[in-house]
Amino acid sequence: MICSLSVYGQKRYQYTESFDQTLDRMGLYYYEPTEAWLHPVPQKKKEYGPFDMILHSTDKDIEIRYRFKALQNPTDLANHPQLDLYQYVTTLASNNQSPNITLTEIQSEIVDTIFNADWGLYADFTPKESLSSFPYCRLIALYKEDHAMVYSMVFYKEEVPEYFDLPISFRE
Repeated sequence: MICSLSVYGQKRYQYTESFDQTLDRMGLYYYEPTEAWLHPVPQKKKEYGPFDMILHSTDKDIEIRYRFKALQNPTDLANHPQLDLYQYVTTLASNNQSPNITLTEIQSEIVDTIFNADWGLYADFTPKESLSSFPYCRLIALYKEDHAMVYSMVFYKEEVPEYFDLPISFRE
């Protein structure tokens, strides 16, 4: 399924001017899901850091959040994607002892050809209740050297939407 998606013919959607500018500045493609109507919503609490975009779907019961970290300083933790991801997931995940955090490395061929990134990883976890009312989260972390660290999260009730196979990628 991932391989069948392409940038060719990808329509350009603008949710907010700052989101669109961030995509351009970081050299990213955003893929609009066709099966759900998403609209931007404001961030209510800043307790988990700023999100660059929060999209909510009333018809599919999902919420998608994006956080982009520009790589400006060589000492930034974002230059070490595994460490940055571990820190970020532990901030977002529930503190309950029973839920597991599952980390799955994305195959290097997929990271390279589909996401145009240098590194990628999935994290599945139960989010903190104060972060989201949804019981599950799948996060895709993508890293491209000298560009950015990108977090794309989907919060959902029952299963991860197919769209989330390719929510965002770096431009070639």
